[in-house]
Amino acid sequence: MAERKKLSGAQYRKRKADRKKEQAKQEDSLLKYFHLQHQEEGSSRDLSETEAEMTVLPTVSQSEVESEEHKNMEGEPSEVQKDQDLKGCEEEQSMKLNYGDPATWVNLLSKSDDRMRQMLVEHGPEQVMQFHFPKDSNQRKFSTVHYKRSLGNGDEIPRSWLHYSVSEDSVFCFCCMLFTINPGASSLAKKGSKDWKNISAILALHERSGEHLENFQNWKELEMRLKNMKTIDEENLRVIKQQEKYWQQILERLIALVRVLGLQNLAFRGTHDRLHTPGNGNFLKFVEYLALFDPLMDEHLRKIRNAETHVHYLGKVIQNELIQLLSSAIKEEILKSAHTAKYFSIILDCTPDVGHVEQMTMILRFVDTASDPDNSQPVTIKEHFLGFVPLQETTGAVMADTVLRQLEDMSLPIENLRGQGYDNGSNMKGKENGDIYDALTEIAVNTTLTGSSGNTSRVEAQALAKSISCFKFVVSLVVWHNILFEINITSKQLQMKEFDIHNAIEQLSGTKKFLLDCRSDEGFAKTLVDARELAEELEIPVSFEPDPVRIRKKKKQFTYEADDNPIQSAEQNFKVNFYFALLDAAIQSIEERFTQMHDISSGFGFLYNIHSLQFSTSKDILEQCLKLEKVLQHGDSKDIVASDMCSELEAIARRIQKSSSLGM
Repeated sequence: MAERKKLSGAQYRKRKADRKKEQAKQEDSLLKYFHLQHQEEGSSRDLSETEAEMTVLPTVSQSEVESEEHKNMEGEPSEVQKDQDLKGCEEEQSMKLNYGDPATWVNLLSKSDDRMRQMLVEHGPEQVMQFHFPKDSNQRKFSTVHYKRSLGNGDEIPRSWLHYSVSEDSVFCFCCMLFTINPGASSLAKKGSKDWKNISAILALHERSGEHLENFQNWKELEMRLKNMKTIDEENLRVIKQQEKYWQQILERLIALVRVLGLQNLAFRGTHDRLHTPGNGNFLKFVEYLALFDPLMDEHLRKIRNAETHVHYLGKVIQNELIQLLSSAIKEEILKSAHTAKYFSIILDCTPDVGHVEQMTMILRFVDTASDPDNSQPVTIKEHFLGFVPLQETTGAVMADTVLRQLEDMSLPIENLRGQGYDNGSNMKGKENGDIYDALTEIAVNTTLTGSSGNTSRVEAQALAKSISCFKFVVSLVVWHNILFEINITSKQLQMKEFDIHNAIEQLSGTKKFLLDCRSDEGFAKTLVDARELAEELEIPVSFEPDPVRIRKKKKQFTYEADDNPIQSAEQNFKVNFYFALLDAAIQSIEERFTQMHDISSGFGFLYNIHSLQFSTSKDILEQCLKLEKVLQHGDSKDIVASDMCSELEAIARRIQKSSSLGM
């Protein structure tokens, strides 16, 4: 194999001269793609001087031609392409593009070149003008003079491609950043330049380079195509835009339908999930009804019937997704109002669902001062249901952890929590019709119930019928009626909107006094009188039957112990072990459950009658304000200043009428 002969220096120089000669021949070949709008005779301006005056012939990019390859056989975009388009739209919306800072485009252009390039070209470059440009270590800085190029005859040509980055304190070339192929060819394409000493020479050399001229041409071509829509794929783009508008209108109608069904608390789905089928649910029935009057929806259903499209957005998955999106948007608005109000309270209740899973309902309550634009009701109390929270256990520790976790997820600081309400009881509902005694008697004499289970049912029914037909049961009914009747009145009073904490304390005090009056010999005697009247009407013997169980006598362990004398009277036994025990539990429950309300009233109570404060001394008012300041203090954070509040109350007390009060 012959050795490769190395060229001599003369041969290298000759080859280099030939390449330069060939480049000189092709130097002006680019001008046939441009039409100069005006040029003075005898002008010797080169190609770079006419960049702002040239008209570019339209061309077609490869990305635009390939956009039609993702359409399926029915003329609709494929599922994969729809998912990609949707994902791309979401990414574009999530991007916060700074059009005025080119240094932030580098990473974005590497991710989505085509779409990002179109967005930047449509917007155009933004040149920073009114800015205090920083100086470097040599006390040099960028000047807006460089945005224009001075010619030999004194004319100036704007450098529309020159872009200044505030974040990097450097300059970039707009067109070279978007269309350059070789990023290392010029520092203005990717890295930027901040050599302010030699910036004039750098810009002059860059704008005369062949790569810059090519990128400038590509920029103007794409800008004109996007502006005039004069491209080969114009018809394809028009069809795509029509399809986008079509699906947007379909989704607008479906979202409106979901809102209506949600507001009316109607079920969405039925026993079937097909159109024009009995029992297919409210959602599909309303879609069919809408198609009778809406041509767009009628055309959509026609495509579904004729199998022209397999994507219709009417399935249960889309319904759930729309519900979830609307729910998230509503919840976001509620939390935004709660954050504006700052202080809030929560109401919690636990109840099992159909699957016997214990769930906690969470209700948020706050004072809204910015919801009324007309200012007709500047202050409104809002109460919003936020959803169900599954619970593994109903213990206090688990519920407390769940509440703290939910507040943290909603970004609601617990130090701003000003009220709590809990309820973990289930409602017991009884039948309003029929006689329980007659029903039990009928079961007891029913001979059709055979076997061990039938005999057990008859025996238990006979025992229950006997138990509810005795005088002791009638007395217990009267006792429960008296207690629950009083509690029911108090409960309804506490739920009134115009009721404040001060009135609630008074109502609870009255209820407690009633229970204490009942827990006496006189109260028990009055209960027996009412029970005898009811027993006589029901033809029940008016007497306490003795307990058939023999009372066991307790053995004494020591000789000094007194004799244990059990209660022998059935009436006395009922009074001690049932009547008094029941009233003691009710009184204790009121005292325990409303202790917090008493504490709140002790702190805020002096505000319920501001008019009377004008007859109090400044020292007394200041003491109440200091007490309230301590109640509303969390660590080093204080909601009020006692001295300031004292001065304000003294000033306002003289201007408040006697009947006026501050409702909490």
